[in-house]
Amino acid sequence: MLLLLLAYVVVPLSAGRCPISVGRVSAPQEAVLRDSRLQMTVDLLRTLASQQPSQNIFLSPSSIYSALLLEFFAAAGETETLLRNTLHIPKNLTKSVVVGIYKKEKDEADKNAKEHLKQYELDSANRIYVQEDVAIRKCVHNLFKDEYKKINFKDSKATGKINEWVSQITRNMINPFLPKGVVEPSTRITLVNAVYFKGLWKTQFDKEETVTGRFSLADGTAKEVEMMTNTADFTISYGKQYGVLSLPYLGNDVMMLIVLPSQHSSKSIPQLLDVLNRKELENILIRMSQDDPAEVTIRVPKFTSEQSYQLVPVLKQMGAETLFDNPADLSHLIERDSSVRLNKVFHKAKIEVDELGTKAAAATMSIGNRALSPDFNVDRPFVYFIYEKSTKTVQFAGIFNSP
Repeated sequence: MLLLLLAYVVVPLSAGRCPISVGRVSAPQEAVLRDSRLQMTVDLLRTLASQQPSQNIFLSPSSIYSALLLEFFAAAGETETLLRNTLHIPKNLTKSVVVGIYKKEKDEADKNAKEHLKQYELDSANRIYVQEDVAIRKCVHNLFKDEYKKINFKDSKATGKINEWVSQITRNMINPFLPKGVVEPSTRITLVNAVYFKGLWKTQFDKEETVTGRFSLADGTAKEVEMMTNTADFTISYGKQYGVLSLPYLGNDVMMLIVLPSQHSSKSIPQLLDVLNRKELENILIRMSQDDPAEVTIRVPKFTSEQSYQLVPVLKQMGAETLFDNPADLSHLIERDSSVRLNKVFHKAKIEVDELGTKAAAATMSIGNRALSPDFNVDRPFVYFIYEKSTKTVQFAGIFNSP
């Protein structure tokens, strides 16, 4: 769940003609934007891990990307260039094409959600809250009717209204999202994305097989954790420095991938993240999507992780310093007085993993075919992803360092 909070600064700009349109989209262009989104997944995970090396991390890269994409659509000039670089959108992918991909993916996600309704729940929504007296370009409003919502930020109930919408999308898993005082009377635009996932394991764990186990921490100490155990057919692959376990959800379209370092040390996770560049992660996703299971005994910790982030320091470390230091030009969205200052970027995500499945709300490898170990024991810090195969999207990502 992500919120971008923008405070108002008056800089008169001309209205001009409508700068945003829906462009025609090709399959190669869609692939380029998927690569961009995957690169940001890697960037976010690495940056958060460097800033919080011993903490559990959980976030929704797709949620963060979607909210920043809305700002990219609204942006012009240097602000547009900064966001293009942060989102890894190449120059040959025009804004109209990116809008076209956004609209197409939204339609496909809605269709996909209906098709898999009885198997799992995956709901994602964007909303642009705009101060009621701010003039928005009519053509842009028409393009984003589902996202656009007028609000009075001077009203003390504004925060409650945003929290109510977030709670609705996330089935009350994230409630409240914003504390009082975060949304100020000077706020003029707020871009919010919320995403929710609930899935049952395709092969569920027997609760009677869950036992207390030992989980080794990076510092050499250990903690007790409830360890779920199962012997069944699962897909496992090995790289040079890690093993990967796929836990598919009912419906076979969404899976959790657990990437476990081969060796345990205080540097295992940083070294693993160095290896997991975009291409490496992409190849893992492709390989594990082919679903070539074999019988194996797995042991996976039962866990819950709820994390809140102020993402400005994270995005600054990723190269977007001036995006927050200077007023942003959003003249592709706002007709007049279109300069705003982006001063807060909030993200909150929560995941629950147990014997039945997962509830969650909110970035060139050669995999060998060596003989698999009869066991896959997740008893030390690991990286994990929740991946939707039909849309080729990493919906959630995390690092589990400690129970």
